[in-house]
Amino acid sequence: MKKGLIFSLCAIIIILGIVFFSQQPNFKEAGKPLISATTDKAQAYLALGSNWVNNSIISKFTGVAQKRGDAIKTQVSQQENIVSPKNISQKVESYFSGIANSIAKPGTPQNCTAVATPSK
Repeated sequence: MKKGLIFSLCAIIIILGIVFFSQQPNFKEAGKPLISATTDKAQAYLALGSNWVNNSIISKFTGVAQKRGDAIKTQVSQQENIVSPKNISQKVESYFSGIANSIAKPGTPQNCTAVATPSK
């Protein structure tokens, strides 16, 4: 426990020292090689982290996302077919033709539903 605390305090002191000295005009030229070396190391670690994320996390979710994407595409295409103007016009046409048939031929069985007689 004490070892972690001491390490953390030393790290904070070093960071504060770097921040303080980086603001001083005399140490500006001395800090450039340090900054470039640190930047190179940080880029290397970021590249390793990026590779790890791609290999460990993203590759696992890609298959699941592909399956769900395919399912969503099929559902969307089915809904588009249901709501397509051609389908809607056919339904409207059949509705109005049913009304016209019931007006023109009022007694035909396809136009009238059977009325249930009350049981006594």
